[in-house]
Amino acid sequence: MNEGQKFPIKLKTGQITEAELIERVKFNNKDFAFYAVENPNDTVDIYTSYIVKDEQGFDRLADITDDEDLIWAVDYINELVKMGE
Repeated sequence: MNEGQKFPIKLKTGQITEAELIERVKFNNKDFAFYAVENPNDTVDIYTSYIVKDEQGFDRLADITDDEDLIWAVDYINELVKMGE
């Protein structure tokens, strides 16, 4: 996955939509993807996930399961938002 890359994702609502990779970051020896999903009202939601390799060696997104990682990711998103204001 590269910054600016667009890819389909399935939201928790079950809806499949397009996301754009904002940034790929390493923290605690784990790869994270920060990506944006556009809303119909011209705003964006920013999400984050782990980047893991599947059986074929391709990148895929996975839910963040570690509390420390989640706290760090939320703080990182807040910094991204501040930089975009």
